[in-house]
Amino acid sequence: MPAPRPGMPPRRAWEHGTAKKPTENGFVLYALLAFAFWLLLIVFMALGTHRLLEQFGKGRYVDWLLLPGVLVAEMAYVFGCLITGAEVRSASLFPTGTGRAAMTQTTPRIKVAGPIMAALIAMAGCVATIVVLHGLLGEPIIRDFIADESGLIPKVGPDLSGQLPTTAEEFWAFPGRQVQLVRKMYETCLAANWLNWRVPLFVYLGLCLSIRLGPARRPVRPTLGAAVLGAIVLAVVQQASAAWADRINGLWLLLTYIWASLLLVLLLVALLRGCVYLVTVIREESQT
Repeated sequence: MPAPRPGMPPRRAWEHGTAKKPTENGFVLYALLAFAFWLLLIVFMALGTHRLLEQFGKGRYVDWLLLPGVLVAEMAYVFGCLITGAEVRSASLFPTGTGRAAMTQTTPRIKVAGPIMAALIAMAGCVATIVVLHGLLGEPIIRDFIADESGLIPKVGPDLSGQLPTTAEEFWAFPGRQVQLVRKMYETCLAANWLNWRVPLFVYLGLCLSIRLGPARRPVRPTLGAAVLGAIVLAVVQQASAAWADRINGLWLLLTYIWASLLLVLLLVALLRGCVYLVTVIREESQT
């Protein structure tokens, strides 16, 4: 029987025979905390990446760059508003006002639950589209990302489900694991066959949809509530049946790819922004 990975969640540790069988409540609680933790981090990472991209130019240019993600996110959000009874006063693909004006102006009928449900549907639309694209285009790069050094795809995979820091030791090891994920994503992109048209197309579309998981032009609080609500739904569904548990485990690998790609893009954009700022400062000093 293979040895478990460090930080393996309770269910998988028990399946590997390295821990006593926990209660079902323990399974559900760990799954809920893991999903909520990583979904919230993905939302913040997507929002931060979008904000950094906006510093290179107007928000309209960023929206053109992320057009596929904008289309899916805004259409799903409008659909969510309509089915929750909200009044959609205006909707556009690009901001029409100054600053970070909302693309979709709505008046919610259900004050708290309505915006949360609409934001959840928008997030689900982006994730569902990434899942479809993964089946159509993403097999080469996803397969390379989850493969180990020998080129074999491990049964468990480098997913995030076992990386919830629940102890002090895991907390201090947490940053190092993220660095390893970024390195793995970098090596995957470096070794990818970019001449295969499916690879660049999936990477581009996946990034557009991943960045739009954040509330770029919507209130942040409903999106955070949607992430927590989505975590509750996924945790309950994962415990409903073994078939659904296998599907959720596959979703963990996809969430890991989304998280690692956002980490790498945020790092590259931050470095580029720093270089641009440094050049600007040096130029201004030379003119004085």
